[in-house]
Amino acid sequence: EMNPSGFSPANVTIKAGETVKFVNKDTKNRWPASGVHPTHQLCPGFDALKPVPPGGSYSFKFTEKKECPMHDHLNPTQFGKIIVE
Repeated sequence: EMNPSGFSPANVTIKAGETVKFVNKDTKNRWPASGVHPTHQLCPGFDALKPVPPGGSYSFKFTEKKECPMHDHLNPTQFGKIIVE
């Protein structure tokens, strides 16, 4: 979930091959993406590529075992991490 405070939960552990769905519960647009801001290259492909409107969602399937730092491209002070085991 993406809300006014950031990502909730901020850190998520999943297994390789699982999909994470980011749901925008904020009243503003959000843009989930991989670190590092602004290039999003640490976990290639993990980038919504455009703002997610309030009530909208973005999903990404994580196939590689690694840690993927994430941030809101529109507010890069909000960040977290997807840990793929």
